[in-house]
Amino acid sequence: MIASEIWRNVPRPMRFAMTRFMKSPEDGAHTSVYCASSPDVADDTGCYYTDCAVKMPNAAVTPELAAELWRHSEEWVTV
Repeated sequence: MIASEIWRNVPRPMRFAMTRFMKSPEDGAHTSVYCASSPDVADDTGCYYTDCAVKMPNAAVTPELAAELWRHSEEWVTV
């Protein structure tokens, strides 16, 4: 979780408690920058990364569930 401005509408005391243990936006961007710029991962595709390392998805994630999410996503963005 990233302590970004997405939490700005949460009441201040609760926001402070929520974001206290979250990563800063700068730290949160580190993995995205790594994936976009590192030659070490230039040939990787479709992987999930966290803290600059590949992370396996939860066992509940199945190809069928991914396909269903893809279909719904296409419906939601179709204008």
